[in-house]
Amino acid sequence: MLTVPEHRSKADSRAIALPVMIFRSSAVTPAADPVVYLPGGPGLSSIDGRTSGKGNPFLLERDQILLEGRGNKHA
Repeated sequence: MLTVPEHRSKADSRAIALPVMIFRSSAVTPAADPVVYLPGGPGLSSIDGRTSGKGNPFLLERDQILLEGRGNKHA
């Protein structure tokens, strides 16, 4: 979970939690820049149904980060 303020401009804003999944590369020395996945469209999920990175071609060279944005299914 990534905890962030609901309103960044308000000092007393309540904290909200955004689900995050990180899949690590199988490379001995992964590339420094990970692939970050954010789905487009309201309500779509980046993490729904994901349990592993098995078969993910990005992981041959890079880590992959899935971030569930505000307003999406699990955030």
